[in-house]
Amino acid sequence: MTPLLKLSRVDALWGALALAAVLATAAFAREQIARAARPANAVGRRTINAIEPRTINDGARIAEAGIIVGDSAAPVRVVEFLDFECRYCQRFQRTLAELRARHPKGVAVVYRHFPISRVGYSLPAAVAAECAAAQGRFESFAELLFAAQDTLARVVLEAAALQAGVSDTARFRACRAGPAARARVDEDIRAATRLGITATPTVLVADQLLVGEVPLEKLELLMRTASKERRVR
Repeated sequence: MTPLLKLSRVDALWGALALAAVLATAAFAREQIARAARPANAVGRRTINAIEPRTINDGARIAEAGIIVGDSAAPVRVVEFLDFECRYCQRFQRTLAELRARHPKGVAVVYRHFPISRVGYSLPAAVAAECAAAQGRFESFAELLFAAQDTLARVVLEAAALQAGVSDTARFRACRAGPAARARVDEDIRAATRLGITATPTVLVADQLLVGEVPLEKLELLMRTASKERRVR
């Protein structure tokens, strides 16, 4: 009986190893399927900071539209195409805030919308942000949306607007229901599409387009270059 017992144990061991291999293969396959199903920006965001700047021809025109935060007369505008569900956009706000704190008269930030998912919560959040901006409360409203990013589905936008200092909630409600704010978001999306943008954040300084969380030092270098070019012209 002993040889048979040893054989059954060996068989059991090989069976367990085979089962583990099958489970590992299945897990790997699930990960590959999930990776393929993610939006392109979700996959690319891990390495997008390695992408070199791309020169475009109509940077000044792109910077003229959107929501301006800071001194509108500043010699340099940094444009960000953002998505309120993008964690990288959330983190990048600290960099932009530091940039403005260092150069309060030298730079303004222009926010333009590029909600990656048209079926998630980014699009209604973008429309609501436009309506908050119409009452001068974009910055505080955007901070609340980013702070609640993990629970954006449960955010009551009107309550968030009130918390952000939007005084006329009836006007805010009518703005969200009307066509104008959505039209501005759609124009931002069309501008991003024309530029070939596929990920957020995407940043534009003068005629230099960069994808990802651009470091503060890089932004300052681009600012100095843009300022020199303006003086030359």
